[in-house]
Amino acid sequence: MKQTRWHLCLTVFALALLALALPGVAAAAPASNTTFSTLAGSTIVDSPTQPTFAVPGIFSLKFGQNAGDAEIDIPAINTVGAITGLNIGRDVSWESLSLTQKQPYVASGVAIADARLDVMGASKGYSTDAIAQIKLEPSSAFQTSGKFGFRYDGVKQSGGFMLQNVALKIAADPVHVTLDAVNTGDAAISFGAMKVEVPAANAGMMVDGYQVKNGRADWKTISVANAPNTAIQFGNVASISQMQLSVAGPSAGYATFGTARVKVNAEQAKVDGQLYVINDPATRLAGVALSKGNMAFQVPGWNLQMEGINSVKGGVKIDTISLAAAPLELTAEMTGVMVSDTAGFSFDQAKVAYAPGRNGFEMTVTRNNAGYVLTTTTVLPVAASR
Repeated sequence: MKQTRWHLCLTVFALALLALALPGVAAAAPASNTTFSTLAGSTIVDSPTQPTFAVPGIFSLKFGQNAGDAEIDIPAINTVGAITGLNIGRDVSWESLSLTQKQPYVASGVAIADARLDVMGASKGYSTDAIAQIKLEPSSAFQTSGKFGFRYDGVKQSGGFMLQNVALKIAADPVHVTLDAVNTGDAAISFGAMKVEVPAANAGMMVDGYQVKNGRADWKTISVANAPNTAIQFGNVASISQMQLSVAGPSAGYATFGTARVKVNAEQAKVDGQLYVINDPATRLAGVALSKGNMAFQVPGWNLQMEGINSVKGGVKIDTISLAAAPLELTAEMTGVMVSDTAGFSFDQAKVAYAPGRNGFEMTVTRNNAGYVLTTTTVLPVAASR
């Protein structure tokens, strides 16, 4: 690192020495140019001119009135600067060196403006700050802009890259990424928002207010959602639609709320319903709930269906449960089913029909204010007409 800085600074001063070595090219102004003339009894004294060493069109070094101060102009690289505490002797030393870009640089797909380089002297360990406003647009798939820089603390012998209000856009399938307000400093990194989209899955993720400081990460919200009127397909078996999930950062106790429409259409199982996930540290409410859900499980000869499944506080409510067992010639149906932590298991009505061959019975259990009433009806075979 030290050698690099020496080479940079020595290059500047080498140009000055080149000016001294080429008197036919370089122009050196005298330290003072004082003339006296008398006009109508008055005397005019020309002010002193400061010494200047220059290679026209490439480099010029103009010393100031204070010892060790100088101004630099380097047209070849579109740069001006200033030096304080300059001492050219057996060794070259200075207190501070600053170089600044004069005019913005604009080319195809790139623009650089406000570039600046500051290098402190040996007493401060050649601490260095470099920063520039950069805009890159090589293609529509990649765009970035903001202030990019580098900082080195020569006293602490530590350094790193700096970002100020940097924006980034990458639109390369299968993932599109957008970042804004990216900043670094004080051993921290943060960004205002990050958006990640997966077009093939019709889904995306948004992260707001993310930062990492002192090794700890925090954020305002992380949200995941799929596009309206679209679904994330898992082959021909399952799909998720109307998905919305929001998770707060550690400072908010990871408060979570999510909902999604879930469908499963497998050979032996079918599921359809609105799924809810919640974690609220403020109310200490956490769990998974299902609303307007339907489930069906079917194997040869057996069919189980549940319709109108709703999770309620402390339990589950099911509008209808039905079973058809062909090998047993039995069917059953239960309505108004409630399973709760406090009341246990209850239902409004249950019907069971058992008819082996042509004989059988039907049993009905109905709930009323007094409890449950059981009725049984015998099913007789119907006589065949002649």
